[in-house]
Amino acid sequence: MIPKEVIEKLLSGRYYLTIVGGIVFAYAVYAKILDNQATAAIITAIFMSYFQRPDRTQNGKELLK
Repeated sequence: MIPKEVIEKLLSGRYYLTIVGGIVFAYAVYAKILDNQATAAIITAIFMSYFQRPDRTQNGKELLK
């Protein structure tokens, strides 16, 4: 049986937005719409903003859920 939390996450709008955004970003990189420097800057910004979110870290340490 699939846990309720997994089903809720798969049906959330944020999940679909993340998947669609990832596909569009991958296409832009593959089609060379974005150059290497822009790609590196975007990925760095995404990782920094993700790990600085208060619901993801506690006193600078990543929370494992």
